[in-house]
Parts: sequence; C-alpha cells; structure tokens
Amino acid sequence: MKNLLLAFCTLFLSIALFAQNTVPNAGFENWTNGSADGWQSSFSMTFGFFPISYTSGEASEDAHSGNYAMSLTTETLSVAGQSVTLPGICQLGNFETDSILAVVMGGNGDIDPARLVSGGVPFNALPKKVKVWAKYLPDAMSNDAMQVIVLATKNTISGAQIVARGTYKSMTMLDEYTEITIPVEVEMEGETPDFLNIIFASAGTYNCGEAELLVDDVTVEAEMIGVCNINALSCSVAPNPTSDFIRVDLENNDNFTFELYDMNGRKVLAADDCAAAANIDVRGLAKGTYIAKIIQGNDIVAKKVVIE
Repeated sequence: MKNLLLAFCTLFLSIALFAQNTVPNAGFENWTNGSADGWQSSFSMTFGFFPISYTSGEASEDAHSGNYAMSLTTETLSVAGQSVTLPGICQLGNFETDSILAVVMGGNGDIDPARLVSGGVPFNALPKKVKVWAKYLPDAMSNDAMQVIVLATKNTISGAQIVARGTYKSMTMLDEYTEITIPVEVEMEGETPDFLNIIFASAGTYNCGEAELLVDDVTVEAEMIGVCNINALSCSVAPNPTSDFIRVDLENNDNFTFELYDMNGRKVLAADDCAAAANIDVRGLAKGTYIAKIIQGNDIVAKKVVIE
C-alpha cells in the first residue's frame, strides 16, 4: 500500500491538470496605440512597389467583463490595384507575410488562419481546452463562419512542429456573450510544446461578408508535464529596449537558465547556469521584438524584450 501511494503521488506530481491565465492580456483590458497588448492583429508588407497594410482588431466597450473586448471585423486590402477582403484575425504569435501574400494572390476559397501565423507565447504544458466568451454577428448575405484555432508547437531541427491542436468553427449567430470551449487534441505523443498560439478569425473565406466577432476572457486548461510554475518568478529584465546587454535580476541568488525566442518561435539565444544579476550579450541579434524565458528550477517567467 505504501509503494502504491508513493507511485500515485509521483504520477500526480508529474502530470497535473491546471487552469490559469497564462495568456497575456486575456481579458483584452490593456491597449497601446490602438492595439491589444500581447496580441497581433495587424501587419504590413510590400508586393513589388505596392505597400500593403492590414489592421483588424479594435477595442470594444461591448465587453463580457471589464471595460473592453476584442472586436474583429472584415478588412479590405488593396493588392496591385485589386481589392481583396480578408476576415478580421488576431493571434498571439507573428503574421507570416510571405504565406499571406501567397494565399491572397492564389484566389478565392477557404482560409486556414493557422497557415498565416507562427510562434506564440512560451508554454511548456499540454493544453487540454481553451475557453473564451464570444459574440458573433455574421453577415446574413454571406456564408461566414467564425474560427478559433489553438496551436501548441515545439521547435525542432526541421522547424516548428504541432504538438497539439484545437479547432472551432461555427456559422451560428451569438447575439449575447456565450462561453465557447475548444477541445485540444494531442498530435505528437510524449512531446512537450514550447509555444502556444490562439487564433481568432471573424470568417473563414476570402471576400467574406461583414461579420463581427467579439472575444473576451480567454482561459487555458492544460496538463502540466512535470512540476512547473508559470510566471512564478519575481525578476526584472532591463534595460528594455536595449541594444547591447540585458541584465536579469532575480529576488533570490539561485542560478537560472536564460532563453530568447524571436516572434516566429525560434530559439535564438540560450545561456545555462547564469548567476543572479547576469548580463546577457545580445549584440549579435537583429533589431526586433523577442520573448525572454527565465527558468529557475521548476519556475518559469516570460518577458517581452525589444532590441534596437
């Protein structure tokens, strides 16, 4: 009986179910210059000599809770003198402009938003389900369908691989806030993801109607592999922005591991066994926005870092 109890406790500690807001700005309360903090809903690129700009997500006071929700509506792009209508999309990762241009120029048909994005937020657990409160007002003259896609990915030598995926698609009008649950299915058994992306889209086709999707209060339920406490460390990363070094200060003096990821989810820098108040050299990295992951024992914290 004693050995059986020990085995049960070990199993409970190594695989535990938890639910918490590991999603940044999960209630869409924080906005900077018209964009929801932690979320991407705009991009810009060029096609030949033609600039292309896309801006979708807006703050709406029609919220499930708090002051604001995310509102996604149809956006029209001008591409080489032609108008192309795309659904409103917001997500936690990075837009892949080459893929977007390829599918836009490819003609009409269904859109898989998962093909248009990469990366996400650092996440070292298996998501089991994602819940979100949503209102959906489709265009009665079109076959619009809202989409929610959950992707847990792992970085490998051959690129990012999908460890788990969840998909929700519905044409049903929701004129009041309704809680939607998106189950997530494992696609790579025995693997732990590095990143989590949640994608919201107001429709699923090119040249879609004038649908509006409002989302608020996102939560993630996950199965933890190993004992791991997300955002449990108290630390500072400065200066930020920086151009040469990042100083990481922790409240305790224990050594830690530092990892830096670009917005495509690629690990670009790693330093093991760092001492407290360590200086990390980033002079060899390109300018841009990165995600720093600080790991100390079973505790992990993620910080956004800008390199100028």
